[in-house]
Amino acid sequence: MKISQKLPQFEGEVGLIIVCSSQEADFYLASNGQVQKAASFKLEKTKFSDREDFANRGSMVFESGAKFEALRRMERQNFIKGFKDESKQLSNTQKISSVYLLAPDIIIKDLKKALPALWLKKLRLAIEGNFQKEKLDDILKKIVKKPLK
Repeated sequence: MKISQKLPQFEGEVGLIIVCSSQEADFYLASNGQVQKAASFKLEKTKFSDREDFANRGSMVFESGAKFEALRRMERQNFIKGFKDESKQLSNTQKISSVYLLAPDIIIKDLKKALPALWLKKLRLAIEGNFQKEKLDDILKKIVKKPLK
């Protein structure tokens, strides 16, 4: 896809734009006015039945949430592991000049730690928020609005 002239053109460099949600990640390569999807990773959502998280102890005592929290932590760990594997694979095949990470605030710190060491040095910008469903042009506009480190 061609990048609009008003947006950064990534002339003479290869920029990696990583857009994540809590269970999905897309990796885009931008270079010389062009941007293309290089890879993506998606974790399947866990499905629950209606009252799966409630337990009955005695006549009136209920507990809830604990089972969900353990599952959420496990899902997050699985997502970060998959993200790390996908990043490592991409880092072995592509020479990247700069990295831009867009992810929800709840997971962005873990994703930074999961980036390959070479990419972490080239991380120019990390924006908190879920931009997974936004158009690529809107994501590039967010990169322009934020000052680069």
